[in-house]
Amino acid sequence: MVKVGCEMATIDGFSGHSDRRQLLAFVDSMNPKPRNIICHHGDYYKCSELGKELRDKYRCRTYAPKNLETVRIL
Repeated sequence: MVKVGCEMATIDGFSGHSDRRQLLAFVDSMNPKPRNIICHHGDYYKCSELGKELRDKYRCRTYAPKNLETVRIL
C-alpha cells in the first residue's frame, strides 16, 4: 500500500471535452507551467500529437499511454 500525498483541486472553466485549442490555452494559463503532462483521454495518435506539441512549446516531459497501459507516477 502506498500513501498518496496529493492535493485535490477543482478547476473552474475546464471541461473533460475540451478541444486541442482549449487544452493548449489551459496549459498556457498555468503558472508555474507543469514539468510533466500525461495525455490519456482519447485516440492514442491524437494524444501523442498533443503531447509532442506540448513538449515542443513548454519544454516539458509528456507521455501518452496506450489503452489499458499502467503508468507509474511515483
